Amino acid sequence: LMASTTGISYDYSSMMSEDIGKHGETKAHFVKLRDRLSDVKNTLKQAESEEGVGFLTIPDRRSEAEKAEKLAKEISGRFSALIVIGIGGSDLGAKAIIHALKTPDKGMHVYFIGSNTDPTEIEQLLVQVDLKKCALNVISKSGETIEPMSTFLILQEKLIKQVGKKSHAKHIIVT
Repeated sequence: LMASTTGISYDYSSMMSEDIGKHGETKAHFVKLRDRLSDVKNTLKQAESEEGVGFLTIPDRRSEAEKAEKLAKEISGRFSALIVIGIGGSDLGAKAIIHALKTPDKGMHVYFIGSNTDPTEIEQLLVQVDLKKCALNVISKSGETIEPMSTFLILQEKLIKQVGKKSHAKHIIVT
């Protein structure tokens, strides 16, 4: 059983009662759910066209994925660590993907910071990393959230002191 939209399919067969017994779902439940969600889907599509809600078109934006992959290769070739600065939903996607794909002793070491402005947490990070070998990825929807912006400004200042004002921008990625 596969549900497919925009070329992406989700295999939900391991949830079915015929495969796992009485605690599984029935085909009738999925038909009922599909009918209920149809209105939600239409509302989201309307919001996408009127307000620019973008997550529905992510599967179609291959050029953005290619740019991100190219940047990831470049960054991982130049730096040994990545410091992700964000809070809540801004860095949650990065956390989920990195934790899901992480293999011990492979690739860059990734640090997450920015959910608060605790000087002890920032100092502990700075003891662990050499900013000269780090890329900073500040993630913010608005650019106005105080915790990640404060943390970024502190790390940016420290980075400038270590690599200079002209070179520091080569370490920074803004999402």
